[in-house]
Formats: sequence, structure tokens, C-alpha cells
Amino acid sequence: MDKFCGYCGQGATVDHNKCLQILSTRRHKKVMTIQQFHKGMKENFGINNPQNYLDELYLRSKTVKIDLLLFDDWLHAKFGEYETDGMNMADMVHQKFGLDAKMFIESLI
Repeated sequence: MDKFCGYCGQGATVDHNKCLQILSTRRHKKVMTIQQFHKGMKENFGINNPQNYLDELYLRSKTVKIDLLLFDDWLHAKFGEYETDGMNMADMVHQKFGLDAKMFIESLI
């Protein structure tokens, strides 16, 4: 029987180093810098002004988190109402932008 990653759901034939990095970051509460956030949003989604997607509440505490409601609005504007197809935000990001993008967003939650 094949084993599947508890994080990304893919099989053993996939390199899971990124999964381990994300899980390690969460475990040790490593804080992402604003520069890393900007770079990740540009590389993964082509968003040139990612500061619009920063959650202002967390910035006051020097923690970088994404405003999921604004990001969800951006996804809907780009791809339509994906929930009607039975998909959630994580599924949509994974399908349209790949596993790295999905894991990037999950690291910001």
C-alpha cells in the first residue's frame, strides 16, 4: 500500500522537502519577513503589489500574515466562483499555481 504525505497528499515519488520545511517553520514559529512575503507573492502569483494582501492586524505585532478574504476575492476575480465546482481555496491554489504556491499561502495562515 502506498504512503501519502499528510501535508500535501501526494505519494512517496514526490520530493517532500518543501513539506518538511513548511511544517518545521510552523513548529518553530519562524516569522516571514515582509520582503519574503513580497517575493513569494510575486513568484507564485505574479502579484506586483502584495502589500494589499497583508493582514494589517498582524503587521502591528510585526508578524506577516495574509488577508485571506482579500486573497480569496482576487482568486474569484481571476477564476470565478470555484466553490460551486466543489473546490476550496487550497485546492484552487494547488490546481492553478502548484504545490509551492499552496504551501506558501498555508505558511501565512
